[in-house]
Amino acid sequence: SLISLATEIVMKQKLIHTSAYNTAFWSGLFLVSVPGLKISIEGLLSEESTHEENYHALVITRFALILVSWILQAFSNPSLLPPGTPPETRASVLSTLFFSWYTALVYQGWRSPLEMVNVPELPSKTSVT
Repeated sequence: SLISLATEIVMKQKLIHTSAYNTAFWSGLFLVSVPGLKISIEGLLSEESTHEENYHALVITRFALILVSWILQAFSNPSLLPPGTPPETRASVLSTLFFSWYTALVYQGWRSPLEMVNVPELPSKTSVT
């Protein structure tokens, strides 16, 4: 979690709103936590009384927090970006992966012919020579 926190601080300083690294980190942590969740649920549901109920409850709570963090990381935070930022730059990791940031432009082109004013500018990191 310290790695994720450090990444978030760097991203905020560089005005980056989402990160493939953070999404991969939370996805990996989520997947690694599933077996522990299964064991804790089985431990809580077992009829034998053990002194590990608090531990199991803590593991389940941790898993819930990891799940929330993973879901929140999947969405972008465009409030960090200056106004007029191109849609591709505002897109989250999932939106970039599935090209959903592109849907509005395709739909507009389907309704009427596109003109240059309808096409967003390229991100600053993209250059054409």
